Amino acid sequence: MTGALLLNGWGRVVPALLLVGVAIGYGVLIRRVGLWGPTGVGPRPALHRWDIARVLVTLGMCVLVVAPWLVSQRGLSPTPRLHGAGAALGAAVAIVVPLAMLMTWGPLGPTRTLRVVRRHLVATIFCLMIVPIALVIAEVAAIGVSSYFGMFSFLLIDLFPNSRAVLAQHGVSLAGRYYYPVIPEPGFLGAYASLVARGYPCWTTIPASLAKPYTAEVAPVILECGETLYMLLRMLITAVVSFVLLTSLAIQARWLGLLARLDCPEALSV
Repeated sequence: MTGALLLNGWGRVVPALLLVGVAIGYGVLIRRVGLWGPTGVGPRPALHRWDIARVLVTLGMCVLVVAPWLVSQRGLSPTPRLHGAGAALGAAVAIVVPLAMLMTWGPLGPTRTLRVVRRHLVATIFCLMIVPIALVIAEVAAIGVSSYFGMFSFLLIDLFPNSRAVLAQHGVSLAGRYYYPVIPEPGFLGAYASLVARGYPCWTTIPASLAKPYTAEVAPVILECGETLYMLLRMLITAVVSFVLLTSLAIQARWLGLLARLDCPEALSV
């Protein structure tokens, strides 16, 4: 994912294709674990006509995943924004998409899947909470990595829209600043909270910056670390965010598969 964002002119297209691949892998993992248990190891199934339908439904699910940004004002700008109706839709998508993938790819079918969900409601809620929790972890990880290198404050200035005006509202003057501490000052933290409330979290803003040309103004920090190191830092943060999110999707798919297995007599013994 990190490398795909760096492809000149393809920084949006390639991640979209990777999203489709991740979604299909998510569904396949649900089905394999649902049939063959925690290891997900079993005979390779032959291509079935329903597999094509599953892929088509998965493509629709990919569009639904992107929908929260589509309905947000300036949601698909070079700096993605998740705000207002988009944020509410994102919360709904986090519930609908996993259940739809379970009904489509799982071994039970829609009717029996809904029956299992009602019977094991608490376990289902835990499964659905995995990715939202992972988003919080990814956000904290992005802040932690950037703060560890003393660059969190500069990233706020450089990557977030209208950041200088927001910082000024929180009493931060950038004139003559030659030092950005490892632990951000209260003014920077207040500005960060305002930017997140406007729909610009770090887990989307920093990775998206790799897909657009670097246009930062010359500042003391960039003169100290250099443009290459600055890009490497953003690549590192993007890799950490991608790892957290992809791992959470894999865990969620396995848990959903095990949930379906609870009421699947067709499942093979492990």
